[in-house]
Amino acid sequence: MRVTTRLVQVAAVLVAAAAAVGCGGSTGTGAGGHPGDAGPGDAGPDGVVGCGGCGCGNNPPQMVTLTAAQACQILEETYPLGTAGYGATCNQVCSYSQCELPQSYVTAVEALNPDAGPTPTDGGPRTLDCPTSPANVTISCVEVCTGRLTEGYRAPGGADGEGERLAAMAYLEAVSVHAFERLERELDAHMAPPTLLRAARRARRDEVRHTAMTTRLARRRGGSPRLPEPPAPARTRTLFEVALENAVEGCVRETYGAAQGLVEAQTSRDITLRRAMQSIAADECRHAELAWAVHAWAMARLGDDERLAVRRAMKDAIAEIAARDPRTASLLFS
Repeated sequence: MRVTTRLVQVAAVLVAAAAAVGCGGSTGTGAGGHPGDAGPGDAGPDGVVGCGGCGCGNNPPQMVTLTAAQACQILEETYPLGTAGYGATCNQVCSYSQCELPQSYVTAVEALNPDAGPTPTDGGPRTLDCPTSPANVTISCVEVCTGRLTEGYRAPGGADGEGERLAAMAYLEAVSVHAFERLERELDAHMAPPTLLRAARRARRDEVRHTAMTTRLARRRGGSPRLPEPPAPARTRTLFEVALENAVEGCVRETYGAAQGLVEAQTSRDITLRRAMQSIAADECRHAELAWAVHAWAMARLGDDERLAVRRAMKDAIAEIAARDPRTASLLFS
């Protein structure tokens, strides 16, 4: 079944069942690795369905001080190495939120581990050399976002009010511009089919338009959009690294974001926002299709251990979101 068909079906069930989906997102994959089936979360403010960004009106990110050893554990459980941390240790300290580590600490770890550590054959934690100074590291516990982040970008913080929710959404759309530009370049380097390159290029153009739309919407509602800085020149990552990021950010989060957009396009009480989301959601469905197409192409070219690591990373990302909204997870990915 096509991803878009499943997304439309899920959105229809959510709208009919309760006309409300909670702030927390949800995603998952079934044994076949594609969106599959079954239910709604909590009501959003004023009947608006789907957050479409980070924070969702919650408090700003919680700050937690860890020992250097705990921070190292988070990085040992996270693939690829970056500021966005996941895994069992992160879940213990942040209760299924994403753990954002300071860039300075991650840079220090990267300097000690130029190859970022080998991928364990069982997909579990790897062993890294980590600095012991400073003795403590302060991290942020942030909501898992919808949309496509890419390595080197942080998720926006908590959003208080509709204007700031849309400002966070505009930030994510702008990051997606860079994410798809990088995806096209790296797919080309790994000799992907021209159809995938064209789809990534079109997705980038879509995200430029989405950024402009959501920025205007945010400003009209009192928000203060903060767009990301242009990225520094980045190396071409291995196919495994590309596949890993695409699986988590595209197949998991972006697919859920598309479902959110479809529901909000039908149920938002704000007519202007509803019309904007109708356009955005249609594009995001195509982006989800692209993510799953890239996933199928890349997985066929990875080794067994790499495929296992990708599946485990997807499972972890799904669990973080599904902890808040299990019924929608079941609807999207049985």
